[in-house]
Amino acid sequence: MAFPVNLILTLISFSSLLHLSSATFTPPENYLLNCGATTNTSFFSTRSFLGDSSTQGSTFLTADRSISLSDQNPPPDSPALYHTARIFPGGSPPSPTCKLHLTTTNATHFIRLHFAPFKASNFNLKSAKFSVLINGFSVLNTFTTNTISVKEFILKIDSFVLEISFLPAKASTFSFINAIEVFSAPKDYIIDRLTVEE
Repeated sequence: MAFPVNLILTLISFSSLLHLSSATFTPPENYLLNCGATTNTSFFSTRSFLGDSSTQGSTFLTADRSISLSDQNPPPDSPALYHTARIFPGGSPPSPTCKLHLTTTNATHFIRLHFAPFKASNFNLKSAKFSVLINGFSVLNTFTTNTISVKEFILKIDSFVLEISFLPAKASTFSFINAIEVFSAPKDYIIDRLTVEE
């Protein structure tokens, strides 16, 4: 017996997402963004993250009501990717949102969000508590972290703009993000029809 399954939206959170090898699959879309940075940053020497405050980075990502923040005293063994962050202060609307401008639609994408709290200027990122929405769907609720944390999702996107909203738990608090990865999945990674044999 065959059961059609319409995957209008598939959103899955993993503790450890499958790492696709570049030797077997090269995603047609691959966005690696270093949030709060003006220059590119290498991550584990093989991957280059584009500074979202750079001229090129700002063509892909726009962020409403945000602040670029740098860690002035990072630990010596800390990856440079985690030395900057984009801060979204609480307050009146509109909601703090990152908009990533894509080149394809109706495609499944992997989304990886990097959070690495540090203390700098008037912000202690370890005290942040916030929720995250992707295209209006809640993926993290009252999230907080004291250590480096990477959250991973799979989402079928049907528009040219991917919206990631960072909503502080209270108007007097803030939210943050250190890095964003978005890359397209293989066409057959998620099937749209399920067949059950009896």
